[in-house]
Amino acid sequence: MEGQDDDKLNNSIDGEFTSDQDELNKSTASTSSEPDAEKKRRTQTTSPHRYPPAFVNVPASPPKFMSLDEIMAAAAGVKNMSLAHEIAVDANFKLEKLEPSGNSFEKKVKEVVHKAFWDAFQEKLNEDPPELGHAVVLIQEVKDNLLALLLPQHVRLKTQINEVLDIELIQQKLENNAFDIYYYADYIVGILAKLCSPARDDNIAKLKEIKDIIPLFQEIFAMLDLMKMDMANFTIQQIRPYLQQQSMEYEKTKFEEFLKTQRESGIDGLELTKIWLKKSFDALKDQAAEEGATSPAMLTPAAIVNEAYVSLLSWDENQLFPETLVMDQGRFTDVGDKIHSLTLLASILLVTYSTVGAPIAGLQKLKEKLKSEIMVILDGTEQK
Repeated sequence: MEGQDDDKLNNSIDGEFTSDQDELNKSTASTSSEPDAEKKRRTQTTSPHRYPPAFVNVPASPPKFMSLDEIMAAAAGVKNMSLAHEIAVDANFKLEKLEPSGNSFEKKVKEVVHKAFWDAFQEKLNEDPPELGHAVVLIQEVKDNLLALLLPQHVRLKTQINEVLDIELIQQKLENNAFDIYYYADYIVGILAKLCSPARDDNIAKLKEIKDIIPLFQEIFAMLDLMKMDMANFTIQQIRPYLQQQSMEYEKTKFEEFLKTQRESGIDGLELTKIWLKKSFDALKDQAAEEGATSPAMLTPAAIVNEAYVSLLSWDENQLFPETLVMDQGRFTDVGDKIHSLTLLASILLVTYSTVGAPIAGLQKLKEKLKSEIMVILDGTEQK
């Protein structure tokens, strides 16, 4: 029976099914006795109602699951692209030290850890004789930071630092009670004075006035942090012209990598951009219909893009920004706020001069005073 059912199903698929049981049995017998002839006959038979292959109606494969390394690599690429974009576009871009906010947990932990370290160092210094093992560790860290600040042409200075701040020699002096911590502190301050920018001269002058070891090393490390930030900003200024030349191709490459990662995850990386352009197209289409325009001149790609960019100036904060412009969202928001303020200012002045009329028409100082006071009010309102 199972063989008959299988042949019945096969005959049905080939369009050869018949309800006659005798023909079915005959077909079954023929299949068992003449398999080659049956195979040939079925190959040559064409069915007017061929069923589609099974895989046609199978849904697409599920999105590819990405590893953590792939996700982190994609995030790093976007971060680098955003940083390069800011450096190329913003002439005043500079790095600033990130300080924990007010009473944040991070700030409290940082203060507790630093206080514990310096208190432990102070206890060692108060011993008789003083225990200066902590000082060697600090000098090693200062040395590493100084070497990191040197430029390739500072060959002689690098050699000098390695000779004077030789940790093995310092350790030997410490073991033989010949270690003078003030000598090394003064030398470090002198090197900082040579390497720092003129804007840090006041900080160096304050360092030279400090005589206590703990406050001195605290200020030395604070000065090193400032100098590292200065060096980073100096490097940014130097590479900005070259980065501006290559930024377009670089951002294009990185964005293509981002889109590829999104596609592999089953995500449309341009979904918001398509929605943004579609809204502009619909707005122009409705406008053309209202004006009774018969030509498609208003629906050119340039017109759609222009309308789309204008819409960014009054963007709803609750909506996500288009992917292609998300790095410039802050700039568009600032421009939109300025346009809004100028619109309000012009409206207020127009209403004022239209209402009062001739008595204030020629008073230029009054107009300037009104403008300044209105802008102060508007700025205060926006900040709230």
